[in-house]
Amino acid sequence: MSSIPQEIFTEIPPLRYTVGMQLGMIGLGRMGGNMAQRLTQGGHVVIGLNRDLIPVERVEEMGISMAADSAELVAALAPPRTVWIMVPTGKPTQETVRVPRQFAVSR
Repeated sequence: MSSIPQEIFTEIPPLRYTVGMQLGMIGLGRMGGNMAQRLTQGGHVVIGLNRDLIPVERVEEMGISMAADSAELVAALAPPRTVWIMVPTGKPTQETVRVPRQFAVSR
């Protein structure tokens, strides 16, 4: 028998992120939308951007805020900015990763 009281193990809360992240999610289809929803359920703040309109009910279900365009998305995120891209391969990806000059990080 251990000399450590068993009560100590029940008092330890499950490990979770101690500070929620803020991130942008581009592409809110099946995969991106579900990921955004899971992130908000985990206490994170997600600003979404999608090329097609998303029903208000789905946005509320995901618990996210929406940006109208990439400029609004960037403006909504505090530095350092993190953006997660969940778009189909090919042309959608190429169009998404073209970073306008005003959003590029200067060194």
